[in-house]
Amino acid sequence: MYLLGSFTQGFIADEFPELKAGEGYDFFPFPSLDPRFASSTTVGADMVVMLNETAASRSLMKYLATGSVWEPWAMMGGYLSPNKSLSLDSYPNAISAALARQLASARVIRFDADDLMPSSVQRAFWLGLLSYLKDPLFLDTVLREIDSVATESY
Repeated sequence: MYLLGSFTQGFIADEFPELKAGEGYDFFPFPSLDPRFASSTTVGADMVVMLNETAASRSLMKYLATGSVWEPWAMMGGYLSPNKSLSLDSYPNAISAALARQLASARVIRFDADDLMPSSVQRAFWLGLLSYLKDPLFLDTVLREIDSVATESY
């Protein structure tokens, strides 16, 4: 089992056009080990930041906070919004709507670790994961190598 982003729906649709979202393929939230974190989710995200406060930038931020501005993006697929005022009917299929519902209802949202890692640590992590999958007996060596790269990178 591995965490994959909602964007993988596009790959599935391209490769297996005969499959219908929600029937031929689906998703499930990663099970929580602790009930306190049952409504948590991990995300990768793009953000908008106002670097210069002007009337125009405030107006833009207010506009971007509405749900309707994101409707065309949602309708195209491959985009989820945490904005609760964006109708779930805007999404192109049941999976996208369910993912958006999960995102909007999450009590805790955390960014995926690899989005926050320096590229050198990301590379060490992914190479380490591949090494571990090839031979799980070398887990300690793999972890030492990742830690070594992380120590140099931070």
